[in-house]
Order: sequence, then C-alpha cells, then structure tokens
Amino acid sequence: MHAIADTEQVSDARRIKHVQEIMHKLMKSLNIEFAKQADTNLENFMISLGVPHNFTMIGADTAKQRAFLAKQANYGTYVK
Repeated sequence: MHAIADTEQVSDARRIKHVQEIMHKLMKSLNIEFAKQADTNLENFMISLGVPHNFTMIGADTAKQRAFLAKQANYGTYVK
C-alpha cells in the first residue's frame, strides 16, 4: 500500500517523496501512528468491500504492468 511504498512501487511523476508527504499528512489526520497500521487498515477496508487489494489479484505482477495501470489512473501526472 502507499503508506509503505518504496521507490520501485511509485509511478507518480512527483516520486516517492511526494507520496510519503501525502501519506504522512493522511496518517496524522487519521491518528495512525505507524505506516504498517495504515496499510493494514486500508487492506482490511478493501477486503470488506470485496475489491482486489493488491496488484497481483488483478494480474499486474511486474513493474511494467503496474506502471501501465498507474498511467491510466493518473492521467496527466505520469512520467514515462
């Protein structure tokens, strides 16, 4: 999940530092102390909704496949 994402997992054009800053603000506003806790909370929520909660569940096993999906979702902010 985004709270524990690393450089290899981030396709956002603004890169990992931007994602980490956003996640820190979100975690602070939700009173979540640890990134792993945020990851677990989001994963449990997605499971309760019955939606795929990781890329493998939708067949995106490689960085190239994840980048393709990110490009579709982040139109205008993605860097090739």
